[in-house]
Amino acid sequence: MNKLRNLCLTFVLFGFLFFLFLCFRTLFYLKYHSLFAELPASEILLSFIVGFRFDAAGIMILAGIFFLLLLLPFPFVQHRYYKFFVLLLLSVVLLPSLFVFAGDLFYYQFVSRRLSFEVFSVTKNFSEITIMISKTYPLEIALFVLFIVGIYYALWKIVSRIKNYELQIANYNSESRFKIYLKESFVFVFAVAIVFISIRGGFQSKPLRESYAFRNDVLQLGHLSLNPIFTVARVLFKGNEELQEFFPKEQAVAAVQELLDNNEEFSDKDFPLMRKQKSKIENRKSKMKNVVIFIMESWGAKNIGAFGNPYKPTPNFDSLAKQGMFFTQFFAAGQRTIQGVQAITASLPTFFSEDIIGSTMEQNALRPLGSILREEGYQTLFIHSAFRGSMGLEAYSKLTGFERFIAQDDFDDAKTKSDGTWGVFDEYAFERANEEFRKMNEPFCGVIMSVSSHAPFELPSNEFAFYADTIPNYKYLNALRYSDYALGKYFSLARSEKYFDNTIFIIVADHVEGFGEKSMYERFHIPCLIYSPKHISPQRIDNVHSQTDILPTVLDLLNLNIVHSSFGKSPFTNYDLRITNYDSNSTKIVNQKSSFVNSSAFLPNGNTFGWITDSFFLIANTERNIGLYQFRTDTLLKKNVLSEKEDETEAMRRSLFSYVQVGRNVLRENKLYKPIAK
Repeated sequence: MNKLRNLCLTFVLFGFLFFLFLCFRTLFYLKYHSLFAELPASEILLSFIVGFRFDAAGIMILAGIFFLLLLLPFPFVQHRYYKFFVLLLLSVVLLPSLFVFAGDLFYYQFVSRRLSFEVFSVTKNFSEITIMISKTYPLEIALFVLFIVGIYYALWKIVSRIKNYELQIANYNSESRFKIYLKESFVFVFAVAIVFISIRGGFQSKPLRESYAFRNDVLQLGHLSLNPIFTVARVLFKGNEELQEFFPKEQAVAAVQELLDNNEEFSDKDFPLMRKQKSKIENRKSKMKNVVIFIMESWGAKNIGAFGNPYKPTPNFDSLAKQGMFFTQFFAAGQRTIQGVQAITASLPTFFSEDIIGSTMEQNALRPLGSILREEGYQTLFIHSAFRGSMGLEAYSKLTGFERFIAQDDFDDAKTKSDGTWGVFDEYAFERANEEFRKMNEPFCGVIMSVSSHAPFELPSNEFAFYADTIPNYKYLNALRYSDYALGKYFSLARSEKYFDNTIFIIVADHVEGFGEKSMYERFHIPCLIYSPKHISPQRIDNVHSQTDILPTVLDLLNLNIVHSSFGKSPFTNYDLRITNYDSNSTKIVNQKSSFVNSSAFLPNGNTFGWITDSFFLIANTERNIGLYQFRTDTLLKKNVLSEKEDETEAMRRSLFSYVQVGRNVLRENKLYKPIAK
């Protein structure tokens, strides 16, 4: 009888947690209702039903051990204090899980996938993130606190009903005690089986995984079925999944080398990405060009005036875009700042659940831009006006060849303003960059990481509040316009400096902002501009490229015939197109189709990957292809042509997973670059 009471208690707790999971799925659906507005109600309902399977797994991952502790076949489990202790432990585990649920609910708008490995990197910027959340979501925080109080009140009511049933084992004869033990043991073994089967997701050949949630190419339906407890746990328990080999090693390497080859010679079979140009560069100019890279925080293409945004929040960038090499199909290699920085400065995409920055792979022999240019006599500088140590960028900058790092601590508080969350406003950081470049010996390479267009979107004064609150996402647009203002102010200062005419400027985003993007295409589409009015003619490049292409592009622009080991590809087909003695008054436009190579872009999106070529956009995971789209005319990715383009799909899948396989192998085995003896 007592055992039956514990079994009833277990069912009550399971029902309580099941209801909790259902509440968060319903909140998710309501918050992102616009994503499901055009879908049949039957599909929504089916996603909820499929979600029950993932909820059962998530509940058992979270609380299965506590259920089993309540069902152990021993007399002491009936004691009131034992049950109270087990429920106390469950309540302790439940609290961080509620934060995971809440974080997932709001994080989805930025990455359009359920929370996973990011939950383990939040401590890297805990103070900044805490301040940002408190400023951006004060009402939501208050409601969340009330929700937690309600949850724990309900749990306390369950605990308060536990009574101390006295054990009367002594009254049982030996036969009765043995029968009771057998029954309790049977219940326990049965419970172990239920917990195991629930976590595994059933009796199918492979354990439950995220891909089982995606019944079709409508990704948001799959996301609706998932829950963050399951997706976060998968990161912890997926074991050697990232070691998966998709093709024979030689075949995968050959495919990747063919993708990246631009008249280059691959020099070492054990280091498959190491290469240099086959042709000898003649008449290299005696004066090397400076390189300045602006990494603009959260500049998604859909928000940029040059891409047709009706509010035109970036007039300065739009003007520069008409004067430089403007990439119209350029993509981020990740969804967070550190992923963008490692791709831009070192041509390193995100292949694993953890980033290069902050992982053990920082020990690897890398071949980043800063190190390459220092070998060529460049001075190097990295400016990030955030708190020193923010996102680990200071340590990373030194690792990748930047001699000096300037952080918020290095600014004069009396002459600058801080946003109170991330760091010094862009206006002051960009002015400092100009001052530093003026003093540096040429050639130099400088990287400036902006902060002002990051949530909570603070402004230095109300004079920059250009957009009213009647405009969607007005806070972001105001911050974006301010950041663009700072960029324009920088160039107005820099044009009068001696270094300006001898400098190649690259303006590129780290990732999109994460508000209102309606497809995977929009969630990775970012601006990129190469601007050097004395050397590069105004032109549009409509071919596909990504952040990983910046490093080899810079080497080509500088005519450096040097060994590199990158995951990207320069857009140029011949040396004549790279640096020209260009008259800035000319209106010459280069025909991009005949002058530039076709490339591809790799988009990591958790357990789903995107692969873009000149004509198609493939979305796939390790188990199956999800969708194929003609993105140039279908940026919202609505028409799936997977069944119509089987040959193209399979060719793209081979390229995609060869790229993933080779990338993971060279980074895991430290085979990216072999230092060459001088």
